[in-house]
Amino acid sequence: MEEHGEIRHLKAIYLDDDAGQAHLLARMLGKVECLDADLHHYTRPDRALAALLAGKADLLFLDHHLGTPESGLDVLKGLREGGYDGPIIMLTNRDDESLVMNFHWHGADAYLCKSDLDATRVASTIQVALTLPHRLSPRILKDKNRKFHFPSEF
Repeated sequence: MEEHGEIRHLKAIYLDDDAGQAHLLARMLGKVECLDADLHHYTRPDRALAALLAGKADLLFLDHHLGTPESGLDVLKGLREGGYDGPIIMLTNRDDESLVMNFHWHGADAYLCKSDLDATRVASTIQVALTLPHRLSPRILKDKNRKFHFPSEF
């Protein structure tokens, strides 16, 4: 992402089988005053991933329901297991806490519910995804064998 004064240029990919949702997201991005966003919509995971892995985007918006046998969660898992560490924002129609937990557990940086989309929410979610501490640190942990330790009581 490039910054020009107060305006940031963002190249984003949106993987979703619904072109109407892509138009809605593009409109929301257009309403964010400090952002100049290029959103490229793909309906096929293979084409979106090829563009993403070729470095043609700063951010991936990934729908959960892709209209294919592979879900957005499957794509997310594959990207993270393959070592992709760029920012990913998941989108879904369902405001389901366990689904959101699954998104985050498997490496999503943020989440948007399609029924609650507005320019402010989209802008703040992008800000979160791009400024998480692991995004800002020069020492991103790449150890796939790392262990997570949770206390026995929460």
